[in-house]
Amino acid sequence: MLSITINKVVFNIAENISELCTFQYCELNKHRDNLNTVRLLSILTGIDYTVLNNSDCSKFEPILALLKFDDKSKPLQDIECPDVVVIDKKEVKVVKEIGQETFGQKVFAQEVVNSMIAERVDKVEALVKVAAIYLQPQIDGSFDDTKAREFEKKLMELPITDVYPIGNFFLSKYVSYLKPKAKVWAARQVRNNGKRE
Repeated sequence: MLSITINKVVFNIAENISELCTFQYCELNKHRDNLNTVRLLSILTGIDYTVLNNSDCSKFEPILALLKFDDKSKPLQDIECPDVVVIDKKEVKVVKEIGQETFGQKVFAQEVVNSMIAERVDKVEALVKVAAIYLQPQIDGSFDDTKAREFEKKLMELPITDVYPIGNFFLSKYVSYLKPKAKVWAARQVRNNGKRE
């Protein structure tokens, strides 16, 4: 982390992707088509984009020289899913067999996948949502969709290098879990000439 001072306020700015929290990564991803230095600094510091855009540039000249964000680290999809993740100083077990989880988890995970397919939800946001759906019961003992949505906020605070591999693992497991069922359904449709059963 790089410490900088703007108007007597100290900011710790990520220097590479492993230092980004999930929220910052989502913001970078959301603005990837129009990511400029002002937007990047806004995301990394939390200072409003419009405020930064209209600030006296003499305050930021030294900062721009230091700002060399490295996004060339190990690709997130290459990071293996851990067996446990630390959340609020507690180790939380990462479920490895989602087919054994609850009906509610499956329904809400399907909604996330549908939203991602329909492009209402970005893939990274979908990864966070699915991770929350499958991790929340490990903390609270049983699945609660309201608590899972609240838990998303906690995941947004964690490093993206912790959350992405877990969400990607759950999302890929969920999609592969659905494939055999989809094939059975398609076979029945062909066998019944498309008539409803």
